[in-house]
Amino acid sequence: MRFADQMGLLFFAVFYLGLGIGCEKVPGPHALAVVGEEEIAPEDLQRFEARINPAYRSTGQGAEVYRDYLQSLIDVKLMVMEAQALGLDRDPALVAAVVVVKKQAMIDAYLRVKLGQGIQLSEQELRESFAAHPASQAVRGAHILLATQQDAEAAYAELKAGKSFAAVARRRSLDRQTAAKGGAFDQYYAFDRVSDRIYGKVFKEMKVGQVSAPFRTPQGYEIVRVLDKKPLDYEKYRTVITRGTVMQKFEQLKAGHIAALADSLGVRVDPVCLQRLIEAWNAAPGRPALSPQEQAAPLYRFAGGQLAVGEAVEWLAAQRAALDSAQVEQILRKKAVPEAVLAAAAEKVGFAEYPQVQRQVREERERRLLEALWKKELEEEVVATEEEARAHYAAHPELYQVPAEIVIQEILAPTREEAESLLAQIRDGADMGKLAAEHSIRLHAEQNGGIYGMRAFERVIYKEVMDAALRDSSGQVQGPVRVDRPLRSALKDKRELAEAYSICKVLERLPARRRPFEEAIELSLFYARQEKQQHRLDELNEQLRRKYRRQWAIGEEALRHYDGLAAPE
Repeated sequence: MRFADQMGLLFFAVFYLGLGIGCEKVPGPHALAVVGEEEIAPEDLQRFEARINPAYRSTGQGAEVYRDYLQSLIDVKLMVMEAQALGLDRDPALVAAVVVVKKQAMIDAYLRVKLGQGIQLSEQELRESFAAHPASQAVRGAHILLATQQDAEAAYAELKAGKSFAAVARRRSLDRQTAAKGGAFDQYYAFDRVSDRIYGKVFKEMKVGQVSAPFRTPQGYEIVRVLDKKPLDYEKYRTVITRGTVMQKFEQLKAGHIAALADSLGVRVDPVCLQRLIEAWNAAPGRPALSPQEQAAPLYRFAGGQLAVGEAVEWLAAQRAALDSAQVEQILRKKAVPEAVLAAAAEKVGFAEYPQVQRQVREERERRLLEALWKKELEEEVVATEEEARAHYAAHPELYQVPAEIVIQEILAPTREEAESLLAQIRDGADMGKLAAEHSIRLHAEQNGGIYGMRAFERVIYKEVMDAALRDSSGQVQGPVRVDRPLRSALKDKRELAEAYSICKVLERLPARRRPFEEAIELSLFYARQEKQQHRLDELNEQLRRKYRRQWAIGEEALRHYDGLAAPE
């Protein structure tokens, strides 16, 4: 039974036992529920419902659905109360995490109000942004796709020596569909995520007829040539350009605002603390040995705030080399100091009291408390035994099924010529596993000698190879089998190929079967523990409803009204 259904049944059991009756807490007239001192408003339940994983959505009908969700939200609040009662809110890591969220929430709200809401854009600014943007032109290009940097440099040398782009593309490009046309794409590329990421910057700076130097792409190495350019409609990309221009202007305003704040607040570094930080850092880059007192010392001071040495270390965490004072200052003044200054400015003018900021802080605190309670109650204290694992294995055979499998040995070659050469060697007595390890472009061939187990759900990986194996009953080497556009992630070098050629033979056909317990013990222990954790969660919810029964209540009238508003027409 799914979690939401279990929670719903548990609620009704508790209700009819009388545990939901006689609560001292009474929700306000518009509140769906009250838990402790906190009321649950309709918008709180809406946010909670929106975050529920589809797999755990209630299967109830009408008001029952919202009662299920509301009870689950109440259970969450009760677990937070229990975590606080156990003192889990005093954990230093939790306190620090909540402080970080509070600072960021204040900064976001402050910048949105102080800068974001006042941004105005003129038509001229938008058109100037459009003219400088890849979206202003569509480009028809040609490319030569190569496997390695060495191949790309050799092709580029031929082009510089005077050979035509089309001739080099026909002979060298791995994209056989465009190679036959001299590398030319059939269509114009307008601005989109793919063409802009790969070609946008290259094409934008090039004139018609110009050829680029080799550059790396997810497909391999490429050389491109601009065949034609044509202007595009400004109105079509107005929304994209407006969004980008607003962000650009916002960043400019933000930089100016931070500079002015830093100047007005008098940001200054403590040279003694800086020197001590550098000494400790360079003695163990990334792991400076600093005492708690040294970490708490202010590295930067300014009116209304500071940046402690320990906070600075967190900002430097990505560095793994020795640093001097200039490098440390450059890194910290780029983002750490600005964020500290913005947080201080935001708190000074009251952004800590903004409802949105308080909600984010409350949600982060509750999330951390839930994680801590779950770790204690469900992770540390729940362990499955081998006996329980065996019981689960016996009760749920469907979870331990291994699908039917065709075991093959295969060599995947990038060209028909290479595949035919390898096939001839095998027929002359060469070891197929050794050839696979040396020549196959299929992932892991060098480790497994080209032996793979193909299952029905892996058709997207093996494609035509699976079809050939299903048809074959000879047990002999087959091929070359043409594979159209082999999956890049299944190839050693992840390159994109229009085609590849496979030679393969079926070694074994295994029927669908149940995995032996000895092979499934880890999985069965996982499932058994998961089952115990669910049972413990149900127990915990019931215990907390009993323990805090006088501190929570449901507003029945408000819930009926909510059901009426939320019901579809």
